[in-house]
Amino acid sequence: MSIENFKGWRAYEISLPDGGKIICFYFINHGQDVTLYDENHNIFRLDKEGNVMWQIQREENGKFIWEVAHQQAREKGLDGERRPFGSLRLFNAQDEWLQSVDAWHPGLKLITICHGIYEIDIDKGVANNVTPISWRDW
Repeated sequence: MSIENFKGWRAYEISLPDGGKIICFYFINHGQDVTLYDENHNIFRLDKEGNVMWQIQREENGKFIWEVAHQQAREKGLDGERRPFGSLRLFNAQDEWLQSVDAWHPGLKLITICHGIYEIDIDKGVANNVTPISWRDW
């Protein structure tokens, strides 16, 4: 696990009470190429010294089937489906987005978006797909 592959990528950062942080790297023009795995697991937790504690894992909870998505992408000549996470957002217990807050503390939910809604377990490093079945009005 290393964040070195993400040189040239922009990042969202959330500070943690222990001095560490959670970083979501997102691609912007001219970023360094990364592996299929790294692009689909682009969130990291760092300790206060900058050492990687975990690289995000995904738990889709039956809401997305990676094998099918990878097969469809490969049929189009790609190396697989690339769905990097695109942000980090903090929500309070009333599910209100705290737009101006960039420091997590107990009681807040850390959410990321990627063709769905994922709640991050900051201790385990797991992004759980919590997208409601009908989350879009259209």
